[in-house]
Amino acid sequence: MTKSLCPCKPEFLLNGCCLACDGTKIKIANREKTLDSNLRRRIPSWEDYLSFDGAHCRQLWAKLDDHWQCPCCDRTRYELLRWTMLFPKRPDRREGWAVGLHTHHDHGTDPYATKPLPGQPRRITSFAPVIICEQCNSADGTAKRHLGLPSSFTFAPVEIRQFVRPTPHGKHIIRYNLAQMIFDQATTPPCLPRCSSADGWEEVYRSMRASQAQNCTSVVSKPYDQNSTYLNGSNHFAERVLLVLPCGRSAARPTRKAAFHAQAPGRH
Repeated sequence: MTKSLCPCKPEFLLNGCCLACDGTKIKIANREKTLDSNLRRRIPSWEDYLSFDGAHCRQLWAKLDDHWQCPCCDRTRYELLRWTMLFPKRPDRREGWAVGLHTHHDHGTDPYATKPLPGQPRRITSFAPVIICEQCNSADGTAKRHLGLPSSFTFAPVEIRQFVRPTPHGKHIIRYNLAQMIFDQATTPPCLPRCSSADGWEEVYRSMRASQAQNCTSVVSKPYDQNSTYLNGSNHFAERVLLVLPCGRSAARPTRKAAFHAQAPGRH
């Protein structure tokens, strides 16, 4: 799309594509508000970073070294620092540096979390708990509320990184269309045809793997300069290609016993 065809602000255009509407030509007020905020964001000095103690996340902050990167958005500890209003609902509110960190885990395996109701989609595979930044953890909940997904479902870190556009010292942009695609792939089991032999199962397995390879969608995320709306940070950020994977599902190969009964259904 060209600049003249997009109703959004010209500063939101990057390489002919609008970061605010993703080429849909439909204005999205919340996304424009986030991009405006990122344009005005404050960049901390190295002294600001060294003097920051983690605030309310000091225990998790102390566990991470200077080279740590969020497994979802690749931002370092330094790049998580964001100038914002502290204690906004208290009379002593003030502006200052803040960082949010969370131990992200699969709610489907949490014994105290709400379990999926019968018939509701659930994750096919789980993931181990891991520390991620507040913006990525928030993107998980925001995407679920926006798309009406069950609260028992949790996006894995490798899935979150595919539908967020990070900005060091700023806020994420969420691509809800990719989040919906990932949810469908992570929760919907494949429809397997009935097979009468082990050879039939092998053919199903090969065809499904070939279909997965064809359906991969690549999403390219590139670094931008200091004045860009969508900033990917310092020079250590390399261009990366992220894949919207069909969640790596494959038809389970039958056991020898199952293959035996498939060949001789009358024997038990």
